[in-house]
Amino acid sequence: MAKKRQPPDDTALVWSPVAARGNVRKWRLHACGCARRNFPKRTAKKWLEFLELAERYADSEITQLEFEAERARFREGRRPRLTGVSGDFDLALYDSESLSQTWRDVVIAANREYTIDGPDYDLVLPRFQLLQDLIGPDPLPAFDPAWRSDTAFSLALGMYDLREFSAMPILADALQDAGCVDPTILLHCQNPEQFHTRGCWVVDLVLGHPQQPAEHTAPVETDAEVQPRGRRRRHR
Repeated sequence: MAKKRQPPDDTALVWSPVAARGNVRKWRLHACGCARRNFPKRTAKKWLEFLELAERYADSEITQLEFEAERARFREGRRPRLTGVSGDFDLALYDSESLSQTWRDVVIAANREYTIDGPDYDLVLPRFQLLQDLIGPDPLPAFDPAWRSDTAFSLALGMYDLREFSAMPILADALQDAGCVDPTILLHCQNPEQFHTRGCWVVDLVLGHPQQPAEHTAPVETDAEVQPRGRRRRHR
């Protein structure tokens, strides 16, 4: 029987630098990305549809009221049991707009069932890899708007919309063609071991998504205050 590894007492202290560079959108997308990565090939369509809804909510494409209504309908149905995935999926269901609460939930999930040589090790490691993809280095490289060529933008938007990131090396080529020489950006795109998901820090830079620090995260919004953002436009 594998030895259980207990989470360190200073988990919050260890994670606080990461949390300070995140925001509610990043943490919700992290939960969605973890669930997607760990899903078995045959997964109930209902799960996937709700994950897409949670991702749209993270990007303010639907209102809080719409999200809560769909979540209530989802919970009315019978949910399949997916070992090692349910916790991550539940994170995507949360409606908390409090960053501290959200990242504490992520920490709990990241440390759940963590054994030194146990069967869940391969489920834990990807969560940390996804954090690297979502949060990126500190500080993030400065992104020159001139690198946001039509080709680079189209590639990034296509991967984001399709949730399929195999074209990241091609994005690196497009950025280089536009004049990007930043090694951190290019290596993140070219690394064959790096898993990517919605919220990838490089894709966000190309699409012009704001890299909003935690202290600037908006407070809880009422249903009347939340408006869908609609289709993304290019940021020059």
